[in-house]
Amino acid sequence: MKKIIIAIIMLSMGSHAYASSAASLFNGDHYEFKGKMLVQDADQPNDFYWIPEKYKLRVKSEIVRDRRGNQSLENTQMISHSIIQNASGEKFSRYDLTVKMENIGEMRKIMAQSALRRKHNPRARLVGRIPLCGIATGVPKSIGTSTAGVEAIQVIFGFTEDGLENCSNFNVPKSFPISIIVPERFEPAFAQSLVNGVGAMMPTLKLAHPYKYKDKASLSINVEKMYKFINKSGSLTGTYKMVSAGVKANVRKMIRTLAYTGSVVFDIQNPDPKVRAHLEKTFIDIISKNFFAYTAKPDLTMPGNNDSTTPVTFSNQGGNGNSAAMVEAKFAFGKDEAQEMGTINFSLENVNYGAMESHSTIVIPPIAKERIHGDIREQLR
Repeated sequence: MKKIIIAIIMLSMGSHAYASSAASLFNGDHYEFKGKMLVQDADQPNDFYWIPEKYKLRVKSEIVRDRRGNQSLENTQMISHSIIQNASGEKFSRYDLTVKMENIGEMRKIMAQSALRRKHNPRARLVGRIPLCGIATGVPKSIGTSTAGVEAIQVIFGFTEDGLENCSNFNVPKSFPISIIVPERFEPAFAQSLVNGVGAMMPTLKLAHPYKYKDKASLSINVEKMYKFINKSGSLTGTYKMVSAGVKANVRKMIRTLAYTGSVVFDIQNPDPKVRAHLEKTFIDIISKNFFAYTAKPDLTMPGNNDSTTPVTFSNQGGNGNSAAMVEAKFAFGKDEAQEMGTINFSLENVNYGAMESHSTIVIPPIAKERIHGDIREQLR
């Protein structure tokens, strides 16, 4: 079985020097407007940004004329399909598509700004899309060579993943290509799923945003006590999304339980319950990311996946691979290590910089049959 290990690195919350032109966010006011979250600038309290939630398939629009000279707008989906063959003679379908970050639109921006001025103050303004400083796929990163071959569907992203906690990439692509390589044995079923609007299950994208902590907040935790509590629950196994949620739920329960015995001590000076809840969530995220190891396992419920070959492998142009296999999560340190670490303090003091994460989904609508290769299109319903 191929193992995929996430390295556990202690998160540093020290100050980072960002470009002076890059705005930062903080745990201030935020509002929801017709499904879009509007968040406040850390240094300009009247400035707000909207958070993008989707990357959508690009569509090329052009004006065409019919035989009578009448004009009409024609929208073409930016996806191409070809049949390729490797050196061993094995055939594959290759789907190349381009996705683009959604835009709020000028009319919606005007309406959102009007709502902000009613709720916040008359000088509030919606500046634009939230600043970005990192992008990564929302699945665990694999180490070593890819196992993708004739038994696997490969999804290759046209960007290099960032370390989101560093908040160092201010050139996050608003548009990027995706290639899907499908073994011949999965056709025409895969093409039919695209036409039906199902298609390949895409991972959630994680986006990082520059973030300022303006409230004094700290957490001290006894790692040995944490080890004993987490080990009682055992490891968690399931999809990465399910396991991640389970880890955070266990950490939240652990913090509340150990707080009664003094093994966990919060010192959050801001009295606002919303701010306190946000900072507590930040600490939970820190512990979940840095004190747990994630190991990928094959999903034996998938057809043809009764060995170590994963059914779908995700990768990017930087050469990193990701797996959609089942994942196991457990405490990253042993008993002796936990004892040696003793009590650890996490501090978000004054104006320390970090990164806030948001999530964006890749939306692929039903694909027009005309975009499917002729040899496969003939076999579709």
